[in-house]
Amino acid sequence: MESTNTSNPKRMLTSTEVAKILGVEVGTLWNWRSLGLGPAYIKLGPSKRAPVRYLVADVITWEQSLPRISPSVHTNAEAAYGCL
Repeated sequence: MESTNTSNPKRMLTSTEVAKILGVEVGTLWNWRSLGLGPAYIKLGPSKRAPVRYLVADVITWEQSLPRISPSVHTNAEAAYGCL
């Protein structure tokens, strides 16, 4: 997993950055958005093709809400953001 400079929880991440952090394809994020799933996002315009961004804090919150296999396992987002 690649680390991104995300010390600011209000920093906006691209779909590519979030996909890398979560270990999914960018297309998966698109599918989740269309189904109302996944982390909260911000659309940067009214067009259907407007870019979207994700706040670091929203990605961490979403990932922490997922069931964990073991309580000792840290989420990818926590590790990527240095929030351990």
